[in-house]
Amino acid sequence: MHEPTATSQDPLAPVIAALATMPAADAPGPAGAAARQLEAVAQAGRTQGWAVLPIGLQAGAEATELAQLHAAIALQSLRHGQPMAPTLLLSGGAVLHQGSAAGPAQFLLALALSMDEHRAVHAAAAGWEPASGQNVVAVLRPDTLQRARDRHGHPGQALLAGGGNDLLRDLGDVRPLGPGDGGAGILRAILITLV
Repeated sequence: MHEPTATSQDPLAPVIAALATMPAADAPGPAGAAARQLEAVAQAGRTQGWAVLPIGLQAGAEATELAQLHAAIALQSLRHGQPMAPTLLLSGGAVLHQGSAAGPAQFLLALALSMDEHRAVHAAAAGWEPASGQNVVAVLRPDTLQRARDRHGHPGQALLAGGGNDLLRDLGDVRPLGPGDGGAGILRAILITLV
């Protein structure tokens, strides 16, 4: 089981560390807090020598549609090498599943299915998880879909049912950060590495 924590072997380590400092539920100014948090994650990426591509804050988008957009940008970057890998795509904002609030794991599961297990893409997302009422950090690794298939069959079923959090938590790829109220939305970081 993979633990969503920072390790020296983990390319997501600096991203996870920065995302793990999500503001508390009572932090003032959720929109300002999200922008500051995105900048902290961007700085962690720059410190690693990565190109940082901010996509911005998108609030209220369906997780599947947003994941398809992010996947298209990542795949385009991989196909054409622009910007040069490794590249960190950053975005933020609340996401939905069939019109209701969804958490970071639901977005990551949709991203995994959209990327079709591309070996050069790792991702992490942090924010409020409606199922648990907590802020969490969730990770997506190149082998996430295969591990999910090995344990549960087709992960698309979990996506359709809104069960991204349960699936990734079962795989050991969700870590609680503490209480949350959904005010800060979700912060998303997608790392495109050289294969």
